[in-house]
Amino acid sequence: MAVCALALFGALPVWGQAPEGVRFTVFGDNRGGKDGRQPAVFSRLVRQMAALDPEFVIGTGDYIYGSASQDTLRTQWNEFFAAMAPLQARRTTYFVPAPGNHEIAGGDGRALFLHYFRRCYFSFNRGGSHFIVLDSEVPGQESRIAGEQLQWLKRDLAAAANAVCIFVAVHRPLFPVGLHKGDSLDMYPAERDALHRLFAQNRVTCVFEGHEHLYNRQTRDGVVYIITGGGGADLYATPENGGLHHFLSVKANRLGYNIDVVRVQ
Repeated sequence: MAVCALALFGALPVWGQAPEGVRFTVFGDNRGGKDGRQPAVFSRLVRQMAALDPEFVIGTGDYIYGSASQDTLRTQWNEFFAAMAPLQARRTTYFVPAPGNHEIAGGDGRALFLHYFRRCYFSFNRGGSHFIVLDSEVPGQESRIAGEQLQWLKRDLAAAANAVCIFVAVHRPLFPVGLHKGDSLDMYPAERDALHRLFAQNRVTCVFEGHEHLYNRQTRDGVVYIITGGGGADLYATPENGGLHHFLSVKANRLGYNIDVVRVQ
């Protein structure tokens, strides 16, 4: 299936400000198998998202299994794009992806991600809100937001001071609760804590994260952190501890925001 079947966010449209606000969905960690085939639950998740008619969809990473072979990677990506196609039924729905470790790992993983999506970290405005996508998989800086990216982030947050809401997407969580404790952004606790302070000082509304295949929500110093890794891959927890296949439906306007957890039927 051709890549153009999915509206990639690399070709950033020029959007006017929408006074009524913005509606979008968020998912992560659907992943699929080595053969590229996506889980059946992910197909159901996409159809449920499409029924909500979001303006765009944010991903928190691990959309494919990954491989050292470029041919295999392309096969896996094409299966992912095909699974996402129902989102285009009503209108152009842009996909806003944060890179995950699975699609980046391997010799050609990062190059192919850039080929499809143009950038690994960036920001944009919509409906009075500001959106930031971060890259926790920078070669040599895995599990960190550091160097040029961190300096860019500081400048970007300062410029977004008047935004109604500020939403951040990143693959590895700052405060993991499950199997990825120690290999997420908590691998470097001092840097993680400084990043959290940066978010709090700049009144970040919510940080969407993946990596752990579960749902978890916690609030620290006014910043909401949501791990939303229930996109289709095997779950890491029991249902009572957040082990459910799900996505988030988010609405934001000048009066505030609302986040609904939508369980996949």
